[in-house]
Amino acid sequence: MEQLTITLTTRADRVVGAQLASTRRTSLTHGFRGQRLAAALEAVPKLFPLCGRAQQLSATRAVERSAGWRPAEGHIHARRLLLEAEALETHGRTLWVDAAPLLGRTPDVQRWADCRRANARLAAALYPGLDGLRPGAGPLRPERAAVLESLEMMRNAWVLDLPPLDLADPSEVAAWAQRRDGVGPGLLAHLTARNWTGLSIESKWAPHLEPDRIAQALAANPGRFARVPTLDGQPVQVGPLAQLDGHPQVGPIVHAWGRGLGARCWARLIAAREHFDAAIRAIEQLVPAEPFGGPAPEAGAAIGTAATARGPLFHYLQWSDHRVDTWYRIAPTEWNLHPDGVATKGPAGWPADEAELRCRHHLIALDPCVPAQVVVKDEMSSDEGLA
Repeated sequence: MEQLTITLTTRADRVVGAQLASTRRTSLTHGFRGQRLAAALEAVPKLFPLCGRAQQLSATRAVERSAGWRPAEGHIHARRLLLEAEALETHGRTLWVDAAPLLGRTPDVQRWADCRRANARLAAALYPGLDGLRPGAGPLRPERAAVLESLEMMRNAWVLDLPPLDLADPSEVAAWAQRRDGVGPGLLAHLTARNWTGLSIESKWAPHLEPDRIAQALAANPGRFARVPTLDGQPVQVGPLAQLDGHPQVGPIVHAWGRGLGARCWARLIAAREHFDAAIRAIEQLVPAEPFGGPAPEAGAAIGTAATARGPLFHYLQWSDHRVDTWYRIAPTEWNLHPDGVATKGPAGWPADEAELRCRHHLIALDPCVPAQVVVKDEMSSDEGLA
């Protein structure tokens, strides 16, 4: 099973170092090499239960890009709607399942399951053959009533967590969070009460990553870049705060609290509302559409990308004779939990007696897409163990 481990080293009463270990697979070549491309693409969402749509669509777009196919407007909006809905499900899981225990609450698996059911209904209401994410897509036949009903089911799940449109003043945001019963506001109130809104450190942000630039970096050193990607030689952060840093409801919070845990939590809640708004815009532009393109190219090489709740996702494929030769994936987790980035630099100087709890909050903010554990060890005890 894929997993991340952050090991914090303490000396006296402070954290003096942090290391990140990962068992994540960024190269899919070993598992897919020699397989027929069509079969490999169908297997992608089964391999990645979280963000399965984005994973499949990113790989699909690589094939479509190599072939020079452009989807009709209907497919563009339908696929966007599917991604917006998946992002809402993902953010919901992070809050209701992963973050809830930090507040002493039982994980609300039922609410997340409601989102998943709504998402499944949405997919069927767009593409009867559930084939909208394969190269060229299948017939798009949107059932507007069912689509709107699915989105309303998701909005009902989110009703306790969505912030109002006009809220931007830091003191008013804090007061709103204290009044609300949702996990998102609860987490924000919890951070404010502990004076942890500014916890973390500044980092370089990447609101947009160009696919061609990522492809060039992969071509130069595919294995390393896929594992530890950088921009201009530096680790960067992606995700809601990177994308919404200039948003009128996020900018004042960043100015007051910095780009720490509080701003990251608030940006996630604003992002959720933005996903709903984008979903409505996509629904308004839905029209039936036929499959596009034709038989997949016998050989090709291209990069594809798709938006996720955590940031941009990339798949880089090379194939010949309709069979996979090379396949790399770079997910937001590779950027946000870079071993030399904020994940390991942030804990420096933390009080040792709060190190584990702070790091658990740190991980919720960085939002890895795989389980993560925290290990705290005292430097002196480790030295004595080696003596």
